[in-house]
Amino acid sequence: MDNGQGKRRPVDPMRHHRENGWDYKGRAIYHFTLPVEERYPLFGTLDGESAETAFVRLNPFGRRVCQMLCGLAQFYAGKGFALKVLAQKVMPDHVHLVILLQAS
Repeated sequence: MDNGQGKRRPVDPMRHHRENGWDYKGRAIYHFTLPVEERYPLFGTLDGESAETAFVRLNPFGRRVCQMLCGLAQFYAGKGFALKVLAQKVMPDHVHLVILLQAS
């Protein structure tokens, strides 16, 4: 987390990031951003000559993460959960994931 001065401060591991009273088992859409520690480009690189031509070049690990995200719905269906991946994007140093959790 940015402290407003451009420096990152550690996240309190004891802080709960859940909304009180929210039914997390009900139908809802969730957006996750999963950053790599210290924003290390673990999944690939950002290439291109300009902002208009920029693209993400995934390395083998980044491609595997992408494949695993595509299989989330099937994996959780086998465990009795109904979800649908609405969008996903693997960036060099983080992952975006939007899922629809259908009522269980």
